[in-house]
Amino acid sequence: MIATCNLTRGHTLACMCFHCIQSCRYHVAANSAAATQTVYMIMPLSGRLDVLAMFLRMLAKAVPLPGGDSVHLTLVYYRSAGATDTEHAATMTNLTSMLKQYESDGLAHHVLEMQGNFSRGGGLEAGTNAIKKTSSSGSDAFNPLMFFVDV
Repeated sequence: MIATCNLTRGHTLACMCFHCIQSCRYHVAANSAAATQTVYMIMPLSGRLDVLAMFLRMLAKAVPLPGGDSVHLTLVYYRSAGATDTEHAATMTNLTSMLKQYESDGLAHHVLEMQGNFSRGGGLEAGTNAIKKTSSSGSDAFNPLMFFVDV
């Protein structure tokens, strides 16, 4: 199952998106033996750490994140155009510390660093492949619930 979300329209849409996550999880739980299915969120991003911070705050408020890996964010990060190595390193440090703040709330995360120009489709594909590669352990039966996020 794949759900999509676009947060550029503000808080109301963000709450609707998080409600969609809860609804998807309920649907999966009601129709399968695995009542604790992980929701894999994939977010391509370049710069815009302020928007990421807002997204994480709203996610923590809107979706109860029980312990474990019930929600897993794969952040596909493209280096900002023109950023020096020092600026990029500082950005990655800020990004990592921002994500670590939410680990205790049950948000598992993984950051993929991408080279080249920002590509939303390329980022979603890279995130999807990373989830399937790390989570399937070679099993053809792995069918993750993915939520594509656009901020």
